[in-house]
Amino acid sequence: MTDETIDIRSLLAMLKRQLRLIIITVFLFVGIAGIYLSTSTPLYRSTALIYVDPSNKNLLDPTLSTPRSASSDNARVESEVEIIRSNTVALDVVQKASLITDTEFGPQLSSIDKLKIWVGMESDTQIDGARTLRSVVNRLRESTSVSRRGLTYLINVSVTSADPEKAAMLANQTANSYIEQQVKSKINASLASQDILEAQIQDARDDLAQSDQALDLFINDNLDGLTADTSNDALIALRANVGSLNDALIRTQDKASTASNALETGDVETLVTALENDVLAELASQRRTIERRLADAAEGSIDQVDLRASLEALENTIIENARDDVNGLTSQISRLQEQQSELQGELRNTLLSSDIPSEYLAQIYEIQQESSIARAQYQNLLRSARDTQTQAALQVADSRVVSPATVSNSKASPNTKLILAMAIIASLGVGMGLAFLNEFYVGGFISEEQLSDAAQTPVAAAIPFSAEKGDHQHSLAHRIVDSPLSSYPEAIRRLRATLDQRIRAATPISTDANTDHTSKVIMVTSSLPAEGKSTTALALARTYALSGKKTLLIDADLRRPTQHRFLDVTPEAGFLDYLLSPGSQRISRSFYARDPETPLEVILGRGRSQVPTDQLLMSDVFDSLLKSAREVFEYVIIDTPPILPVVDGRYIVHHADAVVLNVRWASTGQREFREVHNQVQEAMRPGTPILPVLSHVEGNKATTTTQYYGGYYDEE
Repeated sequence: MTDETIDIRSLLAMLKRQLRLIIITVFLFVGIAGIYLSTSTPLYRSTALIYVDPSNKNLLDPTLSTPRSASSDNARVESEVEIIRSNTVALDVVQKASLITDTEFGPQLSSIDKLKIWVGMESDTQIDGARTLRSVVNRLRESTSVSRRGLTYLINVSVTSADPEKAAMLANQTANSYIEQQVKSKINASLASQDILEAQIQDARDDLAQSDQALDLFINDNLDGLTADTSNDALIALRANVGSLNDALIRTQDKASTASNALETGDVETLVTALENDVLAELASQRRTIERRLADAAEGSIDQVDLRASLEALENTIIENARDDVNGLTSQISRLQEQQSELQGELRNTLLSSDIPSEYLAQIYEIQQESSIARAQYQNLLRSARDTQTQAALQVADSRVVSPATVSNSKASPNTKLILAMAIIASLGVGMGLAFLNEFYVGGFISEEQLSDAAQTPVAAAIPFSAEKGDHQHSLAHRIVDSPLSSYPEAIRRLRATLDQRIRAATPISTDANTDHTSKVIMVTSSLPAEGKSTTALALARTYALSGKKTLLIDADLRRPTQHRFLDVTPEAGFLDYLLSPGSQRISRSFYARDPETPLEVILGRGRSQVPTDQLLMSDVFDSLLKSAREVFEYVIIDTPPILPVVDGRYIVHHADAVVLNVRWASTGQREFREVHNQVQEAMRPGTPILPVLSHVEGNKATTTTQYYGGYYDEE
């Protein structure tokens, strides 16, 4: 795989390597989906279909129509959808379907309250009627779906419930409540219009009365001027009669008003005086006589009691007679007003039919026109009020149910097939995502292909893991000598062969004529400790030594040297001591030794350093030592510290002709390896090959060759 292209074969290999993780993810998702499907309550959905007629109906005039457009019709239908979704319709459904007491939509205990009851505690939740009603309405709205069917005038009203019959009932009830609310809204609008018309009619009636009286008032105010030049005896007589009648009406109204006030206050004397009735005057005289006798009667005597009874009866008689007289005066006032109206009309007609002075004609004409306009307006308002009242009684809905909801036999949710399909698809996506993360970022390397993709170069060798029997201090490197035909030495020889090929193809480090270019320095390192790089370094060095090459192994891990333990040698001093004080250490006697099992020469370490070691590896002493080693040995193997925890290796890499980067199977992290690989590339000389090695490979996963040609190995 490269940065520009995707290697399908590598991708498939990656998926194959991570197949177990993908399968586990699929089983996990499908299992969760199965648990959900087995524990969830099945829900049923019923749908009612409503048709919305956007035309404005007028039953009083069916031919009446208003202009329409597609945009206005769409807006009308969308508005009706929102009305069906409104709280008003939902509240009406809640009340008519008695959902407050319903087990599914009614008030329910919260999870906390259920837990309290389960453990024997009392719930402290306060019951609030308004809040309970809101929760029921919200629960119904969540279960109700209202949508327009495409661009048609049809609206779907669907309700989901655990009871299929309840779902159908609520869907139909929602549709019916919506239509009822629509009719009620139209009726209320008509009644509101009627109220407005009634107020306008009253104003028009008052205007009409004022306009009718305006002419009479004008005539009365200007009667002298209107009749000044006339010799019409009838008009003069009518004028005199109107004046006399007006005077009589005023006297009668004053008399009736005084008598009514006296009657209300019980003022008998004023009442008798105002009515001027002989019978009442006689009764009043008798009342005064009884009052005088009552004043002279002894307190508590029989005469006093009788006189009080007589006085009370006499006063009642006076009141009754006075009330009859007041009623008579009221009737008389009505007759006088009628006569006044008749005389006024006769006077008006007679006057208008006679010769009127020119200065009054324009004013009379204006008054008559205003009266005609007020009468026409009053008649129009009366006609509109009657039409509105009739229309309110004849209102019909613009929408109707064209397909009532029926009981559904199949559950709407959970959709088993859909959920399982989504679970499988989601699990595959998540599984492949996790596989990608585990392959390239999180997990360790578990195959040569995986390591090769990360390093962008072929893997030099896959070294199998083999547990040592007993207390063997030499690790696996002893098998180079003890079991040369086993899989481990063969993997090391594969590494050596790859190194030779890559080094031959690489650019020489120096063009100095005094430098022997046949001498090669090979650096063996790793990302982190305990990845087997020291064992690999020793085994590789022994392989070169046994092949007849003059080889030197330098234990440059100054922080934690291990080669002396592998060789079971205790040096007098260590390589660190030489670098600290080169003049006081003799190489042949202090830290330089020969491998007991091979011709390999080794520079050993001894103990851990207590001082920074990076500056020692940058010193001229170390450079001089490597230069001398190149002159003497054909191969110099340097065992360095891990790159990430210790900086020492970054100062050694520029000396190397090749770098062996040891990676532990299923242990070294992807991120750590990439970081180390980048650091080594930045520090080494251009053209120096980096050879990744996959070590500690378990079972028969080391190489494909091992799987197919395992019989060629002499395993213990």
